[in-house]
Amino acid sequence: MKDADTGLTLVVVNAVYGAAVMARQGVRLALENASKRPDRLLTVFAEQDLEATARFRSYIADIPPSEPSFAVFKDGELVYFIPRHRIEARDPQAVAADLTAAFDEFGE
Repeated sequence: MKDADTGLTLVVVNAVYGAAVMARQGVRLALENASKRPDRLLTVFAEQDLEATARFRSYIADIPPSEPSFAVFKDGELVYFIPRHRIEARDPQAVAADLTAAFDEFGE
């Protein structure tokens, strides 16, 4: 993620699980309604793009794999992470609220 050394970057780890539907809808709502948006949006598909997923996970090696999930980086450093258990069984609006709060807190 050498291009993500400055500003705010959102990485979405996509998946085929049911919770991924809430994740995708939540991120869409957050991006549509946030007053501050990430400078970069990146995604990897955990079950399909194994090399990209492994490379991304090397940036967050201390965090167990979780699909779907969201990672927010500021100036190349991980500042916020939403794992699967904070996505599943929640509606897209709640997921969007978490992401929007992170964008507001860490964005410029």
